Amino acid sequence: MKTRFKLLIFICLSALLCAVFLSSCQEEHIHEFSEWITLQNATCTEDGVMERSCKTCSEKETKTLPALGHQPPEEIDCTQTQYCTRCYSVLQSERVHPLLNWTVTKNATCTEEGEEEGICTACGQKQTRKIYPLGHEYGDWMTVKAATCTENGTEERSCHCGKKQSREIGASHSFGAWTTVKAATCTEDGKQEKLCACGEKETQALPATGHTFGEWNVTKAPACAEEGSRERACVCGEKETEKLDPAHAFGEWTVLQAVTKTEDGLREHTCTVCKIKEEEILHATGSPGLKYTANADGATCKITGLGTCA
Repeated sequence: MKTRFKLLIFICLSALLCAVFLSSCQEEHIHEFSEWITLQNATCTEDGVMERSCKTCSEKETKTLPALGHQPPEEIDCTQTQYCTRCYSVLQSERVHPLLNWTVTKNATCTEEGEEEGICTACGQKQTRKIYPLGHEYGDWMTVKAATCTENGTEERSCHCGKKQSREIGASHSFGAWTTVKAATCTEDGKQEKLCACGEKETQALPATGHTFGEWNVTKAPACAEEGSRERACVCGEKETEKLDPAHAFGEWTVLQAVTKTEDGLREHTCTVCKIKEEEILHATGSPGLKYTANADGATCKITGLGTCA
């Protein structure tokens, strides 16, 4: 009986001690983590994950491993496709060198090519290219031998490299102003000429001017039954004549019968030379008309009354 009692007391004390110990552990526990373990490795483009656990409890911690980024090759050739050394992704397709800072290594001349060199800013490779010849740059033409009236002259121009070009200046007279030697008349050509200092002459015809007539003058007045004439003269004395048709010399009109709205009138005038008379009817200014309406046949009408026509 005593043994059982002692055992019971021991169990109770043990439980009490365990409870006190556990309570103390929860209040003051400090995690003792293990080493980090990689759960997922980081790649060039994706993050990785690491984890560690407390040795005395179930607490865990994780952290991210940043993506590594692509790793280019140590030696770069701009003309070749570049791959990542880790994942073998294409980093740069084949291209030409991005050349900068060209330096002239040989100057071009008027007739010979030059050369310049550029260095690739990416891979350091050198490249050369030609500079085309500049071509000649000539100055102004200079007279070497002046042309005369009968002999050609010469002129030339030079490039800064010493190259020369020449060309011929054609011979030509230096004529003065035109001078009239013979004046043109109404019917005959005239002549003008100009002289060069060497004595050479050049002539040119002056076309005939044609007649310049004055005003017409009546030389014979026309009669009632007889033609007349008139003439005009040019400065050269040439005359031109023209016939004038016969014409009566009528006086003023005399009214013989006055005109009314309904009846015609009459007037006459008399030639002062041959006394012949000429009459002219004066038409009525207005006359009574008839009012009518057209019939259905379109060809006849019906008188409806008396109207007026003005």
